Amino acid sequence: TSGTAGCDVIACWSWIFLVVSSGYNRYCVKQDDYMVSEISLLGITFHLYGIILGMAVIVWVQVVSKQLEKYSHNVGKKFDEQRFFVVVFSMLVSAVWGARLWHVMTDWNYYASNLSRIPFIWNGGLSIFGALAGGFAFLLLGSKKKFLKLPLVVLLDASAVALPFAQAIGRWANYVNQELYGLPTSVPWAVHIDPAHRLVGYE
Repeated sequence: TSGTAGCDVIACWSWIFLVVSSGYNRYCVKQDDYMVSEISLLGITFHLYGIILGMAVIVWVQVVSKQLEKYSHNVGKKFDEQRFFVVVFSMLVSAVWGARLWHVMTDWNYYASNLSRIPFIWNGGLSIFGALAGGFAFLLLGSKKKFLKLPLVVLLDASAVALPFAQAIGRWANYVNQELYGLPTSVPWAVHIDPAHRLVGYE
């Protein structure tokens, strides 16, 4: 029934959110004078980086879902919610693989002598560019195999609307992790990066 399907979806996303927020990026900053980056609840440690990343993914899924539901209504088709979440889960897996592969390729000097560490995504090392490439590869292959049941351009259009929202949220995760910053500046909208986490030349 639709009620059962709804409960299954909620349970699925709750599990994903729990795993991502509690397990990913163990190396992130523990605590700074001005910012706490992890929370412990019932013996489980939740990293803010993972929590924010999970929020970004949920927002992306919800926006894409609304876009595809609107498209289905306009063309007189029923929106298959269960198939959509199966596709989204598969796409996310592909995006994670792409993100990791991109990171390994760009840091090959390290991984060439540490091949056993390539699968260790919980130690960090995911690229947004690789995630986009992995997600696109899945959409391209899925549309060719007729698995997605929707035109590729429609899927890309829905994703394009959702990505800016997810990326905007995800950037706060980068801030919590004190990474991906620019040169020092005195503009009013500058964000503070702790000196201990600044690279040479960015002091």
